[in-house]
Amino acid sequence: MSMKKLTDNDPDLLLARKLGQAGVKGKPPLFLKYLMTYREGIKKQELAVKPNGDEVWAGIEKQTSLRKGYIYPMGRRSWILAAAASILIASFITLFFNPGNETTLIAQSGTEIEIIPLNDGSEVTLRPHSSLYELESNATVKRYRLEGEGYFDVANRNDQTFSVETTKGMVEVLGTRFVISDWGEVTEVFLEEGSVLFKTTNQSNSIVLEPGQSSSITKSENILPPQSADIKEFLDWTRNELYFNEKKARDVFNELEHHFQISIEAPDSISNEVLGGAISLERLKLSLEDLGTVLNGYFVTSDNKTYSYIPN
Repeated sequence: MSMKKLTDNDPDLLLARKLGQAGVKGKPPLFLKYLMTYREGIKKQELAVKPNGDEVWAGIEKQTSLRKGYIYPMGRRSWILAAAASILIASFITLFFNPGNETTLIAQSGTEIEIIPLNDGSEVTLRPHSSLYELESNATVKRYRLEGEGYFDVANRNDQTFSVETTKGMVEVLGTRFVISDWGEVTEVFLEEGSVLFKTTNQSNSIVLEPGQSSSITKSENILPPQSADIKEFLDWTRNELYFNEKKARDVFNELEHHFQISIEAPDSISNEVLGGAISLERLKLSLEDLGTVLNGYFVTSDNKTYSYIPN
C-alpha cells in the first residue's frame, strides 16, 4: 500500500515536528515536566473544597507513564498519540476541579400527581408539572432542588440533614412534613409537622417555622414573618381541588397557571378581588367554569394556552 508523501508545509507535519522537539530520547516531553510542576503548585493552594488530588495525579502518572528508553519519533503517529495524551490529561484536570457535583433529575411529573420514594425512607408528592433534582446524597447529607411544588414527608433521622432548594429559598429539616412551592415568582413553605429552617438562597435572612405556620420569599427576595395558615390551602391540590380563603384572584390565577401550564389574563379590577371558596382541579375546563362562577364571568381562549376573563 503506497503512502502519500506530505508536503513540507503540511499543517499536520509541522505540528508533529513541534511535538517531536518537545522530547528527548529516554526522557518524557516538556509538557509532562510542566504538568508535574503545576501539580506541586496546586498542592500548596488552600482550596475551599479539597478532593483527593494525590489519587487524581496518580491516575495521570499511571496513564501517561513511558517505558525507559522510549524514543519520540517526529511522525504523524506521534502527533496522534500526543493528542490522545493531551485529551486524557485534560479529562483528569476536569475531574480534579469538578469532583462529582452534577445535578441528577430524580422525578418529573406530567399532568398527574407523582409520589416519589427516596432512598432514605422519605417520600415526595410532586404536583403536576414539577421536577425534583438531587444535588448531593451521602450518609449524612440529602440535598435536593425543587421546581414547581411538592409535599415532603421526611424520615426522622438524627444522623442526617435534609434540605430542599428553590430559585429563591431553602428549607433545612431533620424529620418533618412540609409543603414547598416555587411558582408565581414566590417561594412559599407550609409546615405540617416538626421544625424547619427557611432561608433565602444567599442565606442573608432566615426564620424557623413551627407546625401550622407558613412563610414566603417574595419576588424582591424578602422573607415574610411566619403566620398561622390553614392546612387545606396547602394540601388541597393533593385531593385535586383548589381551596382559597381571603386570597386575591391573581394568586388563584397563578396557581391554576402552574397546575395546568396555561396563562390567564384579567383586568386589575378582577385580579385584585379577594376570594373565598373551592374549585375542582380534575379538569381545566371544569376549573375555569367554577372560577368563572365565583367571579361572575367566564373564560375564553383561542389557542388552549391563554385564557381571558369575560364578565357576564
